[in-house]
Amino acid sequence: ADQVKKKIGELFSWTTGYDLSKINRANLTPTINYVKILPKRVPPDGRTILEIVAAVDDPGGLSQISGVRADLTSIGRLANTTLVDNGQFGDAKAGDGIFTAQTSVALQTTLGEKEIPVAAANRKGWLALVKTTLNVAKTPEIIEAKFDPARVLADGHTIITLRVYFNNAGRLA
Repeated sequence: ADQVKKKIGELFSWTTGYDLSKINRANLTPTINYVKILPKRVPPDGRTILEIVAAVDDPGGLSQISGVRADLTSIGRLANTTLVDNGQFGDAKAGDGIFTAQTSVALQTTLGEKEIPVAAANRKGWLALVKTTLNVAKTPEIIEAKFDPARVLADGHTIITLRVYFNNAGRLA
């Protein structure tokens, strides 16, 4: 009890008020080292699987992480989607601090850049927030088109080969 009174006395003074400088937030808050979405470009077809991956850590150890969640309302999914670190549902290895969720973009989603906020909370109630973006694109993007040969006579006998390279928004080209 005396130790708690001393700590409260350090945080709160009748002359100064509540002193935030006495709180070392670096020792309290979880950290989100990175968040990535794979693939970065997905069509709104409801079928193409995308993966949201977040590397999370906590000063008290991974056991102190109470949850990692993503808000997927911008792509027509749940506002409170849980990312897991259990070696299942797309997660590669259990307990490694890499939290994963798999989802798709709903059919009614409009095209363009979409923000995906991700939050990590620890058992002390502290929260870390980050955002990443996803490009929702419907049509394949043509990268390059070539004719072989580049020039021909209009004789009706020359065979022409057309090669087209494109990015097919998360699917095989």
